[in-house]
Amino acid sequence: MKDYMQDGTKNRLLRAASEVFSRRGLKNATVREICDLAKANVAAINYHFSGKDKLYVQVLKSYISEKESIHPVDEGVTGASKPEDMLRAFAKNMLFVLADNGDPVHRGLGKMLAHEFMEPSDIHDEVIGKSFAPKFAYLKDVVLRIYPQCDEHFAMRASAAIIGQCLLISYANGLTIKIGHSQMTTADDLDQMAAFIVEFSLGGLARLNELWRKSVQESSFIAPAETNLRGQATQMQR
Repeated sequence: MKDYMQDGTKNRLLRAASEVFSRRGLKNATVREICDLAKANVAAINYHFSGKDKLYVQVLKSYISEKESIHPVDEGVTGASKPEDMLRAFAKNMLFVLADNGDPVHRGLGKMLAHEFMEPSDIHDEVIGKSFAPKFAYLKDVVLRIYPQCDEHFAMRASAAIIGQCLLISYANGLTIKIGHSQMTTADDLDQMAAFIVEFSLGGLARLNELWRKSVQESSFIAPAETNLRGQATQMQR
């Protein structure tokens, strides 16, 4: 058991809440359990955070801030860096924020963040919107630097696909371990997975870019499968 009494009441509540939320989630965590662990009065949460929901928001914000301070989204790159290197730094940042690094508390909080992406709750805008919207815009700009001839729509789809890979790897890490893959717990693990995501994405984007250029006369990119379906529908109408 961690020694929470070394901190002030507010910090004790944050640390205790991180542990309880990571195990139980927002819905099943109770104010009493958090306060008992923090050795604090049950009224302390309302006094310091105005309720359990806002304490949960603060826990996630603190978790993101701590992770970002170790591996920021622009780690090792500048505005003059190659966009491929910027993409690699972005992927590493996303994996580090969301993935399991061997700490059970971080494992739970990272999974809750990933869950907010897939099934937004009432606190989505406060946490994901404010913390990740600027990162999404940054990623979109990086994609446009790699393929400057493409439009915003293409860049947004590409960015969503890259983030989706990071989310799936992070959220389904337990499943991948069960089917034989090792757990991502070290900086080398993150580097290797980030490099894989980047190379995989660049290969796919190059192919999509080729298709996009062929259909540049159209208002938006139409995927090959969708094009085939439209062609079949036209033939059936005839």
